[in-house]
Amino acid sequence: MPKVLVFEDDEKRFKLLQAGADAAELIRFEPLEDDRETYEHLLREVQSNKYSLLALDLDLSKYTVGVVRRETIRGVASDHYMPLCAYSANSSITAAGSREHAVRPLTLAPGEFGGANQIILDGTKSEKEVGRTISQLATGFESVANIVTEDRVRRGRLLHQILQTPSVAERRVEQYIWGTPAVSAFSGAEADSLKRMVTSVGYWVVNCLLPFPGALLDEVAAAVYLKVGASTFSAGRSHLETAEYQGPFRSLGTYWWRDLLDDLVAEGGHDNGIEFFRGKDLDVERAVCVKCDQVAEFVSFVTGDSLCRTHAVPLRIWLPAGADLVRAEEDEAEHLEFWI
Repeated sequence: MPKVLVFEDDEKRFKLLQAGADAAELIRFEPLEDDRETYEHLLREVQSNKYSLLALDLDLSKYTVGVVRRETIRGVASDHYMPLCAYSANSSITAAGSREHAVRPLTLAPGEFGGANQIILDGTKSEKEVGRTISQLATGFESVANIVTEDRVRRGRLLHQILQTPSVAERRVEQYIWGTPAVSAFSGAEADSLKRMVTSVGYWVVNCLLPFPGALLDEVAAAVYLKVGASTFSAGRSHLETAEYQGPFRSLGTYWWRDLLDDLVAEGGHDNGIEFFRGKDLDVERAVCVKCDQVAEFVSFVTGDSLCRTHAVPLRIWLPAGADLVRAEEDEAEHLEFWI
């Protein structure tokens, strides 16, 4: 079971994180008496190779030792090629258990808000859900590390080996590499090079490949692509199992290879997903826009909802070249372009 070093200054919150972490062991970092001792302790822990991931609470105000600050932890993680995820503690738990959350972070684009050097978790989730996600990330990084070893990696095929990319999907995956050279270029001492490889590839999969529908499609995007409604897709998803993504970080959600979905439809002699599902004796509901009854063709980057061509506008922000199903509503796009 992978281990995660967690920087959390609230013991109660840490126990909730632990309760949700069903796939990894969460270990809380304990500061020592002064800054120097604590910093040396931090370096020893990070350099020990015991951990698959560091997890950082973005608010560490309860720590009394000054060196335990997010800037320090991010710097140490970056210097030693350790994967880092960050979560927001800006939520309150009342006696009745209800919650007040901060705005969901939208920090997925590499180069924006540190998106290339960390993974930002959804601030609307409960502590147990965050703990579960942390453990799933640790498992994913461990999986990448198990593949990225000197005797198994063929440099030109690294990403496809890790992702188990079907041959028909390779070109589409490679479009996601454009503009992210850290994924394909590594240097330095061999041990550091392998660690950097694991961290860079893991960040790329979680921050770049999975969130932006194109090569891989989540449930909403897959239904939109196949032109069927959510209920139809849910009823017929068992017929799509051979197209499911089986690579690292798959526990974060179910994803399907777009090109393998095309193959499944074509193999059945059908022209589109509607015919495919009808051929499985299912009642077919068409994919429609969340704003109207027009046919949905895109997925909102902000909400994940299905959008028609009328209500979907392109985003003038960084997006992977292969993410051609991503759009936003007009007001969402304006908001994003203001902040990003």
